[in-house]
Amino acid sequence: MPETETTPLDVELLDEQAELGIEDLRDLIDLYLTQADEIMGELHTAIRSDAAKDVDQLAHKLAGSSAVCGANAMVAPLRSLEQRGREGKLAGADALYDRIAEQLEWCRRLLAEYLEEKSGKHRAIGTGKAD
Repeated sequence: MPETETTPLDVELLDEQAELGIEDLRDLIDLYLTQADEIMGELHTAIRSDAAKDVDQLAHKLAGSSAVCGANAMVAPLRSLEQRGREGKLAGADALYDRIAEQLEWCRRLLAEYLEEKSGKHRAIGTGKAD
């Protein structure tokens, strides 16, 4: 399990959102994970191209959506990457990207477990497919 300074998921936030409807929350999380995968691809390209401004903007976007979806484990490393992009200092960004990718997979599993617990149904999230 990756180490994090905060609780990996903001369960209180997720519970508040679940009160509005578990299927709506599932749709939100599916959208988040789909967009996170897209942004991660773009971030990888930006880092390899040394496009600091793009790294700043993409990391900022993903950090914000991660916070809204309760994926706390994603926020701190993304803010670090965002700052590197803003400062134009991408040395070590590859290692930070790898950590973020690991955190994303961890959050994906935790979010799936959360939804399974809340709904009593197991469906792979971020794929649109049932297990």
